[in-house]
Amino acid sequence: MLLQDALLRQKRLKTEREEVVNAHNKEIKLIDEQLDECSKFISYGKAGFNLEKIARAKSLVKVSNVNTKVRESCVTRFIDKLASQPNWLKEYYCGVKVYSGLGEQHSDHSIGAGPRHGSIVFSVQLNPIARGELDKDEIEDIIYYLLNIRAIQRAEHENEA
Repeated sequence: MLLQDALLRQKRLKTEREEVVNAHNKEIKLIDEQLDECSKFISYGKAGFNLEKIARAKSLVKVSNVNTKVRESCVTRFIDKLASQPNWLKEYYCGVKVYSGLGEQHSDHSIGAGPRHGSIVFSVQLNPIARGELDKDEIEDIIYYLLNIRAIQRAEHENEA
């Protein structure tokens, strides 16, 4: 074997190894995400929640950590809008912003927009696939999920510990 051949082969093998490692890590990440989702689902069941309603609602609505009173009232506003004006939620979301050290404040906007001052730190909104017509069961599932969001997130957190 010539040195030139050995160097070229070494370079090819290193590239091939890197590709295999990257593919392996990507697959592990996907499996870990699925395991996490299963663990959350199991924790909901242990806590006595309706697993089907939660799964359907999570596919329809996007909400992050509800850990303050202002964020809870944002969820309540979203529930009220969903119950009384579901079409409003096709174009708008309920949010919370932080501006200039004034703490969290309500800040509802059209989807894709935000406040002139401050930054949105929390929002509740329909996922793009849910911005069509929601049927009564979908609305019911979202309301069930959001009414129980603090307890559901607590169950998720306990499962992570």
